[in-house]
Amino acid sequence: MSNTDLKNLVRGDLKELKEKERLERIEKNKKLKEIIIYTSKENRNCAIFTNTFTQEGIKFVEKDISKHKLVISTVQTSSTPIIFINDNYLVNGRDFTNPQQCIQHIQHYADPDYVNPPFEAKLIETIKNTSFTLQRN
Repeated sequence: MSNTDLKNLVRGDLKELKEKERLERIEKNKKLKEIIIYTSKENRNCAIFTNTFTQEGIKFVEKDISKHKLVISTVQTSSTPIIFINDNYLVNGRDFTNPQQCIQHIQHYADPDYVNPPFEAKLIETIKNTSFTLQRN
């Protein structure tokens, strides 16, 4: 067997393994709740996110951010994409920087067993986390 044949065999095995892993992720992601993704036609990154979500089996509804000014006012930035799940916003650049990081957050917040804590409890814990982070730096 030549080196080329061996390389092609290994490459084929790796492609097969990657596809098997992707199909397993799709099966896992099928169970997640549908999300809303606010996008902007001017931001090419948005298409990368929606394509990745489609390939990974993430159910989503895409909405044009320019028609949803309340979202921009709420998160206080127009950076897109912005993801909305279970009364939680995830913002590009603040909560994630690439589709893979975003999917990890989506898997947490869109899990059917996820329980959104009361606002007061979430606020108190956020303040404690912010204080801890500031003290460390």
